Amino acid sequence: MTTPVVGHDIDAWCNKCKLILAHVVVALVDERPHRVQCKTCQAVHVYRENEPAKTQKTTTRRRRSDESSEYDRRMRGRDLTKASPYRVTSTYAEDEIIEHKTLGIGLVTELIGTDKLKVLFSNGPKRLVCGR
Repeated sequence: MTTPVVGHDIDAWCNKCKLILAHVVVALVDERPHRVQCKTCQAVHVYRENEPAKTQKTTTRRRRSDESSEYDRRMRGRDLTKASPYRVTSTYAEDEIIEHKTLGIGLVTELIGTDKLKVLFSNGPKRLVCGR
């Protein structure tokens, strides 16, 4: 690679366009491109030679998928028609099935003190209050 010069063209990842496109070098640090301007959208940003690595969202999705499979495994064979409606004033027991208005059907997995419980829903575990 030739030594970059301010004002010359360079291929870089554009944060706005989400593509590797032609850019103009705007600033150098230690003889390396630092800031560039996209020739397509005119955005000025930090130089990135390649597309940035994927964020933790893939990990989150995988974890939610694992939680969902745990939910399916633990709910298998249970009679969901006997789910108790969730109310803040009610108390619940471990392994009890409850129905929350927005979260849906869940399984009480843990009692936390006298006024909280951990419930496993299809979209992951949640902490809820109870007995108040």
